[in-house]
Amino acid sequence: MSKNIDLSSLLSEEKPSLTINGKTYIVNDEKTNVLKMNDEMKKISKGKEEDRDDFAILSKIIEMLVGKKAAKEIDALPLSFSQYQEVFFALLALVNNEELEVVKARFHGQ
Repeated sequence: MSKNIDLSSLLSEEKPSLTINGKTYIVNDEKTNVLKMNDEMKKISKGKEEDRDDFAILSKIIEMLVGKKAAKEIDALPLSFSQYQEVFFALLALVNNEELEVVKARFHGQ
């Protein structure tokens, strides 16, 4: 008899979520979406800094992960840039199934 590995119990359809000020946003962590996100992330690390619009890239990635309506709601919040980055880092942690501090350390080169 050939070997069978059943992953059914490991492959949940539950989506991760992010809560900001009592509002919960569902995060699209499907592989095709994360691959597109990774392509956008590469734009941050490539090219000359003065030629890139990192904020626009972050905004686009947030929209990819939570959807257009949720991204507009998040964008409308009175967040400082560092708080906006926290939202971004939290989303990355969720789609990569990592701890928030691990993601932040990676971005800050620690």
